[in-house]
This record gives sequence, C-alpha cells and structure tokens, in this order.
Amino acid sequence: MKALPHSSNEKFKHILASMRADNVKLTIENDRMLNIMGERLFEKHGYQESAHQLIRSNLRDIAKLVIELQKTTNTKSSEEAVNPALFTNILLAARNLCGQDLTTGIVKHPAKGLKLGTRSQAPN
Repeated sequence: MKALPHSSNEKFKHILASMRADNVKLTIENDRMLNIMGERLFEKHGYQESAHQLIRSNLRDIAKLVIELQKTTNTKSSEEAVNPALFTNILLAARNLCGQDLTTGIVKHPAKGLKLGTRSQAPN
C-alpha cells in the first residue's frame, strides 16, 4: 500500500475527531487496520464532503463487529480478527449485531448484515 500524503492523513484525523466519543471511536483510534481502511477510503472519496459521513459510518460498523468479536474471543484488534480460524466466530458476531435469534432464525436488522458484508471487504 502506498503511503498517504501528510495532508490527507491530517484531514482523515479530522474525520475521526468529529466522531461521537464512545468505545467504538476508541476502538477505531487504537486499531491499525481500521485506520488504514479509513485512510484508504478517505484517499478514494475524501475530496467529497458528502462522503465523510459514509467513511465514519463504514468505520463504525466494522469497529462494532470487532467489539462484538472481542466479547466471544480473545482478539484485541481487527488484524487478529482476519484469522481464518475465527470465521465462525465472526459470523456469530455479525449475527448478534443483526439481532438474529439463533433458535428461530428471525433477523431483526437484516440490512445491517448486508452492510457489514459489503463494508468488511477491502477497499479498492
């Protein structure tokens, strides 16, 4: 991956600074891969002011998945979460975020599952 110019890194930090201060933001700030993902999204779409909310939303969704995964495994970051051995755990974490009842199969928030699948792909 090519290094980002200092100016776009500073502008990306401005996007992070504008996020709601909670454990999701803390997870994003402390996770190297989430920062790289955010910087790449900013590099691609950051020139559009309207895309800044989309970048924040993408990062928050993936950070929530990492937090949910941390509840059931001993992973500390998204870098550890991409381990193929944790695939089943990642699916369970995503199902929990979507509100799926494992006994009935009913999903409270099916669109969230679609967003997680799309947003967890590597940005081009």
